[in-house]
Amino acid sequence: MGKLLTQSEYARHRGVTKQYISGLVKQGRITLTNGKIAPDLADQQIKEQSDISHPKNRPADSESTINYKKARLRTLGYDTKMKKIQCEIMEGKWMLNAPIEKFAFEQGRRDRDAILALIDRYEHLYDNPKTQPKAIKMILKEIHDIYAESKQNFLKCFDQQAKLLAKQVEVSYDD
Repeated sequence: MGKLLTQSEYARHRGVTKQYISGLVKQGRITLTNGKIAPDLADQQIKEQSDISHPKNRPADSESTINYKKARLRTLGYDTKMKKIQCEIMEGKWMLNAPIEKFAFEQGRRDRDAILALIDRYEHLYDNPKTQPKAIKMILKEIHDIYAESKQNFLKCFDQQAKLLAKQVEVSYDD
């Protein structure tokens, strides 16, 4: 075993701050011997406990480093394209809401008309106290069906708009 160093001396030896070394000691990642650090042992402990996902802890020419750099470049390219699109949306170059708002207005009108038609359809059952509970159940079921159909129509509309936007933007990780 070589010479033991204080935390400050070991920090200078590693080229890091004393606070960083103190944190490693508190985390138990570096063990102390008589309150001091054995540099060879501490170096080995740090190396064994290093997170390989962090670029500083990977060998420069390893396959994982190369794959990480490729993935990082793809992500940066994607992020750049998305920020450009966000700027264009803010500048008003994209009219994303117009078709959806129009669809929502028309769908709302259809739903309103369908619900109002229920009143006429079940009026004869609702007026009779004996058949009123049955009429209420039937009306609720039909309202639920109207809602479910409306939800499906909205999902189709959003899906169509998303596909249209994707074609216009042509953004993917594969670029």
